[in-house]
Amino acid sequence: MKNIHLNLLESLAQENDTLPFHDSTPLPPRRPRARIAKRLGVVFFSLLILLTGTTAYSYYATQNDNSPINRTFQRLNVAQAISRLRDLTKPNLQGEKDKRINVLLIGIGGDAHEGGQLADTIIIMSIDPVQKRAAMFSLPRDLLVEIPGHGLRKINNAQAFGEFEEKGTGPTVMKKVVEDTFGIPIHYYIRADFDGFAKIVDILGGLNIDVDHSFTDYEYPTLSKKYQTISFAAGKQIMDGQTALMYARSRHSLMNNEGSDFARSKRQQKILAAIREKVLSTDFLLNPKKISAVTDELRANITTNFSNWEMLQFAHLMQDVDTSTMTNVVFDDGPQGFLYPDTLDGAFVLRPKGGSFDAMKTKIQNIFGEENIVSSHSRDAKIVIKNGTRMSGLALTASDILTKDGFEVLYYGNAANRDAQKTVIYDLTNGKKSEALMALSKSLNADVIQGTLDETEKINTDGADFVVIIGRPLE
Repeated sequence: MKNIHLNLLESLAQENDTLPFHDSTPLPPRRPRARIAKRLGVVFFSLLILLTGTTAYSYYATQNDNSPINRTFQRLNVAQAISRLRDLTKPNLQGEKDKRINVLLIGIGGDAHEGGQLADTIIIMSIDPVQKRAAMFSLPRDLLVEIPGHGLRKINNAQAFGEFEEKGTGPTVMKKVVEDTFGIPIHYYIRADFDGFAKIVDILGGLNIDVDHSFTDYEYPTLSKKYQTISFAAGKQIMDGQTALMYARSRHSLMNNEGSDFARSKRQQKILAAIREKVLSTDFLLNPKKISAVTDELRANITTNFSNWEMLQFAHLMQDVDTSTMTNVVFDDGPQGFLYPDTLDGAFVLRPKGGSFDAMKTKIQNIFGEENIVSSHSRDAKIVIKNGTRMSGLALTASDILTKDGFEVLYYGNAANRDAQKTVIYDLTNGKKSEALMALSKSLNADVIQGTLDETEKINTDGADFVVIIGRPLE
């Protein structure tokens, strides 16, 4: 049963890629409002672990002789051929071959909150799958950006605009805005309702947290736009969902420096460690009722474009990432920050210093070093794939893989010549898309041909940037 992730590809790729979400609330009128506290990425890390963990468990636990998984094991020829073709032992996550996976984390208040579809939290989470490193970039909701069709607006509006225009498209609109603004590809997104996090923690039976220092926050926001006082005593305790959420989000205490970013980061790590402990415990893994209840809450409160097999793969990757060394970048308007405060139509906004996002782009793109810089245009290409062998199914499988890698496949089918010994790529752009060509060549371990495509192979290639002729995989 080795290489199970590769074997899952054919069966799991047909699963629904997006989890359902509840009805959207109407877009509220714009009005001036004060800055709201930045929320913490721990909520997303915790939900992501739960999401991947329960999905993985469900698949492994439900295997049987007639399951799609085992039926796939009987049809391995195509998958094994593609494995040899790409010299892989498992299907890649988007961004994995470029040594950087970017996940956009969007937090919304949900229907219980006024303006519940406005993005309350916007975080870019980047994972280096080789060095097993992680980084998070917190984007302020008041950041002034260009939103297609709406001009310069606060970035938190992108999610709400998408939902208002077409239900379910909020995350994709936000994804495009972030890609266009910061020049990196966003491979996956997760949109979460914070109230769902609290419910899930309650299902898990609460979290065991050892609070380092006592502190009181007199300005914790309520649903009615007012403030409440919350306090935490030092020592070991079991926190229910709402308490854990408050512990993670609190930022106004003046006691023991608990209002600082450093203190909040430590609290994030505690919550994350507690979630992982609960999810990996036998009490959870051997309790179908808990797994089912958590899964139901995840489906009700999270929207994501992670497919099921990608969740499985990402779960394995996240197990090796040391979150205690995670880089946490908060873009703000402090003396050393990248932004400055301003107003637009009477509303508070944040603009980039110098009038350009270049400094923020450099910070984001270089967080793991120059070798990890990934251009948003590295997959900007239209491709035609033709099977140049007698092995059936190679073009279809290659199309599925390259589509998940971010390429646009216009057509796949059989080549006129079926005796190709090596995979080759014909560049029809005359070198105009060298970055995409390099990524494609690396992905397929293919030679690039600058010569003219044979007349017999020009059928169904209109509009293509590259034509891939798949050759016989190496034995």
